[in-house]
Amino acid sequence: MLNNHSYYSLGYGAMSTEELVDELAQRGFKTAVITDINSTAGVIEFARLAEKRGMKPVAGIDFRNDIDQQFLAIAKNQDGFAAINETLSAILASQMETPKRMPQNENYFTIIPYKKAIQMFSSVDELLPHEYIGVNARDLNRLRFSKFKKPNSKVVWLQSFTFRRKRDLNIHRLLRAIHKNKLLSKLEPNEQASLDDCIADNFRQM
Repeated sequence: MLNNHSYYSLGYGAMSTEELVDELAQRGFKTAVITDINSTAGVIEFARLAEKRGMKPVAGIDFRNDIDQQFLAIAKNQDGFAAINETLSAILASQMETPKRMPQNENYFTIIPYKKAIQMFSSVDELLPHEYIGVNARDLNRLRFSKFKKPNSKVVWLQSFTFRRKRDLNIHRLLRAIHKNKLLSKLEPNEQASLDDCIADNFRQM
């Protein structure tokens, strides 16, 4: 699981870092990745908790323009973590939109979601060494008939994990309504996440 969100994804996520680590540990993951949306505030706490559970912590950022995912940046080491933080700080300080790509850097890799990649690239040959294309369950049928359909090492699984149960999704929807200053009933589908952001076998009605 490369794209996991805690409540440090402000106005979006519902799980604490401890709850996120517990969920990953229960599924037997040996590596725990946190990629909060436009935030690294939970990384230190997440890393400490992951190590206590015997998992290797990995840090990244889910770069978005509001709810629109641009790419995922995941650090390979401390230099990579510093580099992606510098990029995020520059974006937040200038209040500019997130760029479509990150500069090439051997200390991190980036994952561009399929719906963006299909517009940006004619083939996987146009990807830089640090870039990958991320697909999830919604993309599988489209991928079969796309220019990226041939098996290759540049296409990776990019399923988000933000919700454990329906209550988490309801919290998320309330946060989005507050963020948008709207009535809950007036939230548009493109202003909120969906059930796709859960681990399917764990979604409960609680």
